[in-house]
Amino acid sequence: WMLLRKCWDTRRQSKKPFLGINDIPRDRKIVFLPLGNEPEVSVQGQSPEYSNQYAMLVDIALSIPADALLVVKEHPLQLGRRNAEFYRRINEMPNACMAQVQLPSHPLIQRAHLVCTINGSAAYEAAMFGVPVAYFSRHGPIRAVPHVKAIKSFGDLAWIREVLACDSEKERDQRRQDGARFYYASNSHCMDLDGFNFHTRDTAPSSDEIKVIADPLLQNT
Repeated sequence: WMLLRKCWDTRRQSKKPFLGINDIPRDRKIVFLPLGNEPEVSVQGQSPEYSNQYAMLVDIALSIPADALLVVKEHPLQLGRRNAEFYRRINEMPNACMAQVQLPSHPLIQRAHLVCTINGSAAYEAAMFGVPVAYFSRHGPIRAVPHVKAIKSFGDLAWIREVLACDSEKERDQRRQDGARFYYASNSHCMDLDGFNFHTRDTAPSSDEIKVIADPLLQNT
């Protein structure tokens, strides 16, 4: 039954009223909000203050200026788990819409004037591109990037209006430089786990896999 729900949801979110990349208005300031997977430790565990994603979404929609559009995209692993009413309510908001689920996030991030996320990887990608980020979590090194704002209370949402209203080429150039420095620091100090199979493996890690994790940790002690 779950496989059927996922199939139906994928088909539903691949056509209108869910928007493709060319359907998103170019005369509006885009605020991109990728939804998080639930249940997930980065949401319920690390960010319990904002674990109600729909309530957070409504707060953001109420905080953006009249010339902005909130573009929401579902997490692929969440397909089939939310009811149709959830998406209908978003599409009926006057300043919000749902993007088609198969769209890659990178074009949306690059089109965006602001990215909002609870505790997702989109914040890191946007920060590296030099896109301002509203980050709804108290955890993560991403908060050290100057154009990333940690949203700790409802009052901090005023920053969203400020960053969308006041932007200049000088500020954009500074964000791109800060994003490049963050990218360089991430490559220099993080470990590449791309080759690891965490989800379906049934064997203990090999010596080479342990070395991939252990060597960067030992170098930073």
